[in-house]
Amino acid sequence: MPIPADLYFIRDGGLWRWSEQGRLEQLVAPPQQSGTAGSIWARPVAGALPRPTGVTNYRVSPDGKFVIYSYTRRERAEYRSEIRVLVLETGETLYLPTIAMLPPSSPITPDMDIVPDGKIALYLAWGVRPTVPGGQVFDPEEAGNYGTILAVEIRNPNREYELGYCAGRKVILWDTEQQLPCRGFVLSPDGARVAFVDGRGIWVSDFSGRAPRLIAEHQSGFCGIWRSVRWSPDGKSLLAEMVCYESIGLTLIEVETGARYTLHPTWRHVGFVTTSLSHQRSELLVAHIAELDTGYLDRISLDNPADKISLLSSRNFWPTYPVELLDSRIAMANQRCAEMEGPAPGIYTVAPDGRELRFLSPLPAVSCETLDFGKILWSPDGRAYLYLKDDHPLLLGMTDGSALWDVQDLLSGAHTFQWRPPYAGYIP
Repeated sequence: MPIPADLYFIRDGGLWRWSEQGRLEQLVAPPQQSGTAGSIWARPVAGALPRPTGVTNYRVSPDGKFVIYSYTRRERAEYRSEIRVLVLETGETLYLPTIAMLPPSSPITPDMDIVPDGKIALYLAWGVRPTVPGGQVFDPEEAGNYGTILAVEIRNPNREYELGYCAGRKVILWDTEQQLPCRGFVLSPDGARVAFVDGRGIWVSDFSGRAPRLIAEHQSGFCGIWRSVRWSPDGKSLLAEMVCYESIGLTLIEVETGARYTLHPTWRHVGFVTTSLSHQRSELLVAHIAELDTGYLDRISLDNPADKISLLSSRNFWPTYPVELLDSRIAMANQRCAEMEGPAPGIYTVAPDGRELRFLSPLPAVSCETLDFGKILWSPDGRAYLYLKDDHPLLLGMTDGSALWDVQDLLSGAHTFQWRPPYAGYIP
């Protein structure tokens, strides 16, 4: 069955694609089928060996022409990992020698990516110290997980750049000793800079050769531990998740000036919050269920964070995973729990001003006792969605309500889904 964009996933160690034409294709075979034994590009490092083998993580380039992925295989008693780049138009596979074992990872802690034109690959070489620390002091007692962010020219892998040193650190936080780890890096939309969070705070680096800049340091008070970052579509700001003693929320940080703005609707103590960035305007959509009682949908201007527009507010409607469609309407999943009265669980759209709420297609009911919300992964233009529960795919639907398929059997065993390209509406 045709779908609006290619959908990628990993299954049994192989990389698969559900194409726009409706075909299921295996793009990369698992080790026992690959016939590539003997090509060793990575040397093993001490520590636990990665599981499973085959494709362990991947990213699709913004133009949809390349896939960068990590590949692990077992040879005799050892496991070897390497980075590969698949040129989708020709089927050519490019092998990148790496200087460290590549552990299994996930989009939550990205440790590799590819720039938009497909010429440079970036990866986090775990367990490797940088040549130039850039003002960061390495302490083996505190470092925990650490690595160096490296950029490699795909067609000339001897050209390599150090973009930053990412290391953990031990701190006393809320009267207990805790390890603040390296959390991977995030590439800017234009591919010119990276942002990463480690034991000291949020860093930004580029290809200029200058040392990374620490733009937001962790604080040891009631609030102030940075946990993750993602870029605004224009690359001028970072949306950073801050952890406080009993709450979590988002702060907008201007990269050049360091100015910060707290985004109050995103903060939660008891509740459920999901956000997405508009790629047609400089806005953040925030869907939140406050105190597991009332559902809200707000728009926040990234140019003026104090400018908040409330679109929905209802005890009987719980919006989650909002996304802006090409016609400027906003689609979302209503995951109001089953025992409550109100609109049925399902996919809905609303006009940009919050009016004209429309039901499109149903979703499974959520128990009020467990509140096991499903996850919605939207296609780049929002025309289709994949519904997952506990990371297992259940439904694939068209946002206009024209089709809804049960994909539990078809996608059994599949995981780590990404639409092409993953950056349009994609929130790690």
